[in-house]
Amino acid sequence: MVGDQIYADDLNAIGADRTIEEFFSRYQETFTQPHIRELMGQIPTYMTLDDHEIEDNWPSKASPKDWVTLFPVAIHAYITYQMSHSPLFEIVDDKADVIGSPSKLWYKFTDGCCDFFVTDTRTERDEAESCDPAFEEREIINEDQFEALKKWLADGSERVKFVASAVPFFPDFKKTELDKWSGYLHQRTELLEFIRTNKIKRVVFLSGDVHCSMSAELLCEEDPDFKIISLISSAFFWPYPHKSGSFQLSGKLKTTSLTSHSYAVTNAGPAHFDDNFSRVTCDLNSLKFQVFQRLGNLLGEKEHSF
Repeated sequence: MVGDQIYADDLNAIGADRTIEEFFSRYQETFTQPHIRELMGQIPTYMTLDDHEIEDNWPSKASPKDWVTLFPVAIHAYITYQMSHSPLFEIVDDKADVIGSPSKLWYKFTDGCCDFFVTDTRTERDEAESCDPAFEEREIINEDQFEALKKWLADGSERVKFVASAVPFFPDFKKTELDKWSGYLHQRTELLEFIRTNKIKRVVFLSGDVHCSMSAELLCEEDPDFKIISLISSAFFWPYPHKSGSFQLSGKLKTTSLTSHSYAVTNAGPAHFDDNFSRVTCDLNSLKFQVFQRLGNLLGEKEHSF
């Protein structure tokens, strides 16, 4: 679950959650829905947060007061109901209780042929309200997380490297969107160059945020050995009708002067905007991305090779 598990601000400023009791109530209402409860009761569930765990497009509209009132309350509720599922907490075997207090919100784990790095792309970011070139080096994750991500990518495990990012790494919207990785081109370009120059294979980004499900690939025109895959899937819960977006599903991805290479989006599947969920099945050679309608009917599927 890659963010927007709750909508604490579903009516924006009208009736937005502000107290710990309101946030707890929101989680209880969401997680006790019969089908969500059945799903989470039967399979291991890993989570990260996005903006609606706090407020829309956090922290672009945050006031100094919000940082000392709203943010601590929202994160306390997030840690209680979501982060408690993560390996950041130790488990007391005899009571099945979790103990400790996390100093960060990103984590990693391994399952089968896959390694996972679950990023925090929401609480460490610089605000991205300006297109001024002076803001080119703003960060979507801080330096500690960025270095940990690069070290994890280059650890030589040879397993599939799934990077969970609440906001899409690519493809971009056709119009400028500062809330996604496209608003933080310096770090995105640096990460692309790191993956390419270190010849890291089987890299897949898992994202949400944009209320649709789709997949795409990114290739490098000058380096035929480079490929990364993007899988996007909508959140499980959204209280209102969906709004369709317009993605750049082919052509050159925006980068900075950190590279002289061209990265191109290709092999993109259709974007499904109705209520849906996705399933990924993979081995060391390929993966299958399937999108299902809310009641379980198959909407589409696409295979990607490594």
